[in-house]
Amino acid sequence: RRVFALLVRALVVTALPNGLGRTPARGWNAWNSFRCEGLNEQLIREIADAMVTTGLREAGYTYVNIDDCWMADQRGMDGHLKPHPKRFPSGMKALGDYIHAKGLKFGIYSCAGHITCEGHPASFGHESIDAADWASWGVDYLKYDFCVYPRPEPRTITLRLHPALAPCVCTLRLHP
Repeated sequence: RRVFALLVRALVVTALPNGLGRTPARGWNAWNSFRCEGLNEQLIREIADAMVTTGLREAGYTYVNIDDCWMADQRGMDGHLKPHPKRFPSGMKALGDYIHAKGLKFGIYSCAGHITCEGHPASFGHESIDAADWASWGVDYLKYDFCVYPRPEPRTITLRLHPALAPCVCTLRLHP
């Protein structure tokens, strides 16, 4: 047990050079409740409001994470991911600002393949552009899925994303 505890402690220390992730990221993710159905800006604002009024924020649940289906059906002409214009008419920066104004943290989703698990544009080949956009939107948490091929090594993806991202909790979801 002692060796295991020391190993875990050593891994935790080396895994946290930016000070994030010392405790599990607690909050709410849109996927389990809504998947793609009904996912929109108004819903996310209502969830953020409810996390404050119900005391969840004060209990340490601070992340509001938008999962798959937030993006438009294709990238913009400039190569950037765009929010779905009908679901997120104010854009992701404005939504992130709203979430932050509530004292909460803003999370978003993408995938390492060309498309997401639900068939929307993903980040393969656009990692630097996407990471810079997420940083400019104030993203605090990134859920990065590996459900669609090509399936690059997680370390390669991390190296592509890291330079542009502000301090951000990133989770990589690997599929069998």
